[in-house]
Order: sequence, then structure tokens, then C-alpha cells
Amino acid sequence: MAAIATGADAASAVVADDTMGRIRGALLGAAIGDALGAPFEGKSRKQIMKMCGESGGKPTMYYPYTHMGVSKTEGIDRSGYYTDDTNSVLAVSDSLIEKGGEVDPDHLLLSVARAWRDSQSTTPRIYPTSSERVMTAVLDDGMQASEASRAEFEDGSYANGGPSRLVALGLLRSARHASTSLGRSKDPAGAREDGEGEGATEVDDEEGNALYDEVALALLGTHSHEDAIDAAFVFTKALGLLAATSEPPEMSALLDALVATARTQPMRTRVQRLRAHLGRHTFGALPPTLCVQEEGAGPELYGVVPFQVDAPSAVACALWSFLYATRPEDAIVEAVSMGGDTDSVACMAGALVGAAWGGSWVPAALSEGLEAGALEKIEATARALHGLATKEAAAAL
Repeated sequence: MAAIATGADAASAVVADDTMGRIRGALLGAAIGDALGAPFEGKSRKQIMKMCGESGGKPTMYYPYTHMGVSKTEGIDRSGYYTDDTNSVLAVSDSLIEKGGEVDPDHLLLSVARAWRDSQSTTPRIYPTSSERVMTAVLDDGMQASEASRAEFEDGSYANGGPSRLVALGLLRSARHASTSLGRSKDPAGAREDGEGEGATEVDDEEGNALYDEVALALLGTHSHEDAIDAAFVFTKALGLLAATSEPPEMSALLDALVATARTQPMRTRVQRLRAHLGRHTFGALPPTLCVQEEGAGPELYGVVPFQVDAPSAVACALWSFLYATRPEDAIVEAVSMGGDTDSVACMAGALVGAAWGGSWVPAALSEGLEAGALEKIEATARALHGLATKEAAAAL
């Protein structure tokens, strides 16, 4: 089993990667977070610590697992295998690449459905039953995104699978944030300890509206609830800002920008909570309160993170992991350690880390420990996305 090297110094891990490094790092980080978190989905922090006794109580290595309590591959060691989350990240990436960076909701939905069905003949990945019904209808009956939008849920799904799959969209649109200031600090730890930042220069409303509309279009067929759309909007905005920042970002400025980005109360409340506690001794205990709407959740929640099925809670927990860790790889470990929907939250946390720090921080044991073919697929996808991102950056000049 592959393990994270625990002695690395943050300063040596953080380098100014180029755009290709950020894209590769985000995709790789997402896959690693997903694979590390998969064995612990639905477990509490205490249960995870017990399961990870051989690695000091921390999920720093890949473990064999069943996903969602089900294994369609009995007898196969699934350690290092990613789940439906990364499968969808790559499927959405494929659609954007094939469409030249354009968000085509029907093409995107078909790409996600094909990725699901293709995986069933190789390494079956468990998807929510509601998703499988929709994807079957897409593939067998030609269901379009507008019809799939509310085929299972009257108001659309608000689940966390919406934001997690849009990693590529956030990376491709990073050129729009090239002039946005997130401040500077010497290293990740220093950035997290600073108090009030200089604040972020907001992009104009037209650009913000354009990204929001693209996110809504991308999620039309799968996660059309306004809470899922807004959480995905905040997540893609965070990825874009981090990927466009050439040096380690000022975390308070990042949160200022995301507070201004959020459009719904559930997402805005959670980002405001992160901002209010950033740099204080209370920040480490925040995760349970990020999964409830009310401010000042009771002490009975302390240390117990509810399952973050809703998109706002999952995105907030991923942001917390990214902000709390003192080393890039620790963000993924923290995302898994908090418990709950460990694979989805760690997938997003890994993408944030990669967008900010590139891929130089990734321990070889973890990248090489991913399932067969994963690195090759990620590299090919990253190169294609980089080509699109380069064109978008040139067009933005």
C-alpha cells in the first residue's frame, strides 16, 4: 500500500508550476483524494482513525474497499481505484475537449453516461441508483438534459456530485481571473496564519454571470437544484482563482472573493463562516458546523461531521481542508479524516490543492499507486485541457 511521506517541508513542496502543472495537479489531486477517501465513505472520524492504525491513525495510504457498501468486483484489490467522482470529472473533461471548450449540456450528459456504462465492463464503479436510472434513459432512450434535469427530483438534485465533476471547467476559465489579486504570502502556513487580507478585486458582473450560466448549463442534466449550481459556481470560481495566481495565495482574499461569489444563502453562510473563523483558534473545529445552516451549532456536533450529501456542505468542507492544512498533501488527508462523504470531499480538496500548487507536491507512491491506466488518462486529459486553456488565455488578452 502506498503511503504519504510525512517529513516533507512545505516550502520545498510549493513551487510556481506553469499552467500545465496546475491542470495536471488538479486532475491528479482529485483522483488521489477520491481514491484515498473511497474506503472510508460514511465512516466517522473515530472509525477512520481506528481503521488507519497502521499509519498512525491517518488515511495516508490506499486501502482495499467496497464503494457505497457494494462491491461488484469481489476478490479484486481496489486500493488506489477512484470512484464515480473522478470518473465524472474525466467524462466532463472529455466533453469540454471534444466541444472545443464549449459547454453543451446534452453532449456533456451523454459523455458522463457513457463513462458510467464503459466502467461497468472493466472496473464497475457504483453510482447512486437515481443517477443510473437517468443515465440508462440517456443511453437507451435518448433522454436530453432538459428532460433529465428533474426526472428523479422535482426541484433537481442538490447532491455534491455536481460541483465535484466541474474541475475542468474551473481550470479552463482561469484566464478570466488573471488580473484578480489574491495577495501573496511566503508559504501555505504563513498564508493561513495571516489576519485580514488586502481583499480581492472582483471580476465584473458580466464575467461572473457568464461563469454561473455555464455552470448551470453543465449541471442541467444531473444537478439542477439552485443549491448545487451555486456550490459548483463557488467551487469552479475557487479553482479558477487559484490556478490563475502565480504565487501562493492570500487565503483571506480568496474567501473574500468567494463570499462575493455565492448567490444562495446556504453557500454564502458557509463561506462567511469560514472567513469569520480563518486565523482563529476556532477554525480547526469548524467542519461539523459547515454541515448545518444555523450559526453556532450546539456542542453535540463537536467532532462529528454529518454526511455531506448536499453540495454546499461538501464544498465548504473541501475549502476548509484546503485552508486548514499546512502542507498540500495534508489537505487531502484532512478531507478524508473528517469523515462523512470522504471520497467526494477529498476529490474536491485535491483539485483545489492541485490548482494552487501544481503537482510537484504529490508523493510518487500515491500517484503511482493509482489504478492501472489512471496516470496515462490524466496526462492525456491535462494536455488537451492545457491546449484549450492556452487558446482561451490568448483570446482574453
